[in-house]
Amino acid sequence: MFSSIVNIAREIFGDRLLAVVVFGSSVYYDKQSVDVDVLIVVDGELSFEKKLSKETELRIKLLRASGGNRAFDAHVMDVRQFQDNLKPGAFLSGLALGYKVLYDRMGFDGYVEKLLQRLADENYVLVNKYGRWNLSKIARIRLARLRG
Repeated sequence: MFSSIVNIAREIFGDRLLAVVVFGSSVYYDKQSVDVDVLIVVDGELSFEKKLSKETELRIKLLRASGGNRAFDAHVMDVRQFQDNLKPGAFLSGLALGYKVLYDRMGFDGYVEKLLQRLADENYVLVNKYGRWNLSKIARIRLARLRG
């Protein structure tokens, strides 16, 4: 299934595609999760309208490819939008819980390592439907493993 995500992203974004990443509950909680969070990072600026249009197109194509068995929450960002969301409290803080890089032309892990360092220096807790997550503690553990 993950290979079809990359193939569809390549079809939609072509040479602008920099990264395809799955994250959220399908990675850190339940690999059989009905919903899959997909992050796409593209080269070049994205207007709000273009972002919404591409997210909708991506969701529809992924839903069809899965035979309607999974829901996809697609997040398309240009590099600036991606970087703006890599700070404690921002949308992508949850990457500290886990993610899987499916395609990478931008050094995605390096960006996440910087996020982990920022989280490790703070006292940040995420509460979602799966529980309470001490992202600062998780970030310190992940950094120790990366460096260790």
